[in-house]
Amino acid sequence: MSTAAFHISSLLEKMTSSDKDFRFMATSDLMSELQKDSIQLDEDSERKVVKMLLRLLEDKNGEVQNLAVKCCRGPFYLGPLGCHHGEEAGSPWGEGRAQAVRRVGPAR
Repeated sequence: MSTAAFHISSLLEKMTSSDKDFRFMATSDLMSELQKDSIQLDEDSERKVVKMLLRLLEDKNGEVQNLAVKCCRGPFYLGPLGCHHGEEAGSPWGEGRAQAVRRVGPAR
């Protein structure tokens, strides 16, 4: 496992914490990592990131939800993951993510 993949894995683990501050900081750190041009995620790591972000869109803390929305908005339009997942049939982003983003509202 590469250093970047290990770091992402560590952040994903922190995002499952019962402490909202850990979840928020881990999501913020993930967004920073994904914005780096040098980050290269394998398919499995990318899938885990997507699933976690979808989960965080449903987080009980509004600040964590808003940060997850910011992370999710970019990947669709040349953002952190640099792809158009929402347009691909059978994508893990799919319609569920779009519904969750509409429910949470715009990123601030």
